[in-house]
Amino acid sequence: QLRIAARHIGAALGTAGGYLAFRNTSTVPCHLSGWPTVVGITASGGAVPAERRRSTMFGPDPPVDGVPVVVIRPGERAEAVFTVSDIPPGQPPGATCPTYHYVRVTAPGGTRSVLLSTWFKRLGWWLPACTDVWVSMVVPAASLYKG
Repeated sequence: QLRIAARHIGAALGTAGGYLAFRNTSTVPCHLSGWPTVVGITASGGAVPAERRRSTMFGPDPPVDGVPVVVIRPGERAEAVFTVSDIPPGQPPGATCPTYHYVRVTAPGGTRSVLLSTWFKRLGWWLPACTDVWVSMVVPAASLYKG
């Protein structure tokens, strides 16, 4: 029993993204290991599967060795990082990209997915679809900035 949510959505230095939080809502510990399945959903309804990365600009940093098994106690969470570039490759400065309006996320080894909005409330824009989405493996929340 996991609740999946997006946290710390933001942009910096040509990268946009955030954290995917996996909170244990049960009364017993659970274990996660590996990469969540993430699919970027464009404004036109296209589906773009995320590429797995050991690390992204937003973490984990340094990259984690191996693939950890993360134990999530009741009420606690583990997280993965998702990022994109907000600079159109090969385009002149000021060019714009299509946008991802949602990401569909499934926990590693899970079968139930959730659809999460990628609206940047503080910035007033959607997650740019200048590149594919990159996603890290699940790591303990404490290992990420502001985890």
